Amino acid sequence: MDFDRCELHYVERRHDVVIPFHMTGTNDSAVAAVTLASTPNLRRRAVQPMEVAIAAPDGEEGRFLSTVNNGAVLLTAVVTKVMSGMAIIPAINTYGGRIKLPSRKGLGVWIPMHEDMELLQMYGELQPQRVQNWLDELGDTSTPLDDELDVAIVTDGQSARELILKLLQAYRDQANAQDECPPPTMSSVTSILENATPIKMRQRRQEHTAEAISDGHVDAILSAGVIEHGEGTWGFPVVLARKKY
Repeated sequence: MDFDRCELHYVERRHDVVIPFHMTGTNDSAVAAVTLASTPNLRRRAVQPMEVAIAAPDGEEGRFLSTVNNGAVLLTAVVTKVMSGMAIIPAINTYGGRIKLPSRKGLGVWIPMHEDMELLQMYGELQPQRVQNWLDELGDTSTPLDDELDVAIVTDGQSARELILKLLQAYRDQANAQDECPPPTMSSVTSILENATPIKMRQRRQEHTAEAISDGHVDAILSAGVIEHGEGTWGFPVVLARKKY
């Protein structure tokens, strides 16, 4: 008997049996386990309500929080009410194929709510006028782009399209090619770092003329504002040289 999850576990005819139960008290705020009430048939790539079993009194309001990884099925956190030991939660089948959820293992926890809770507090930073003032401070948002008619913005509202266009106008220098950038160089070398330990290579010397050219390119790019100077752990110079045979 698991008093933390309010479940009774035993084996009958080589099958695991799980019986949820509920404990009452003067200040009842225990977290209950949530399991499947029936086998759902989730549609492909759609949000669908799913019935779950909760060991909670009838009419209790609370929050459902998913605590396990169900693969391609996403169980949304929701505030709902228990009716006859059941509750409805939204589920999303992102895979599109047949997914089997565990029938006896817990899908999440049920947290009772005995008073109103403030889930989101607005401070007014995203008011339309404040966003407009922020865009005006970024740069020139009045001069149209050279290819403004060809910009594809997938939105239904005209105001949203104008807002995105102003953002692109403010960052037009970053979107356009800069003359200070050196031409791209194709390289067949592939580096996969991931979480591996950095490889310390033997230091190689290069000619003073090549070093001066590299420093000149870096200074030009920094002065143009295309990239910012950074002091990071992974910052290191790269020199491409042709090997003589």
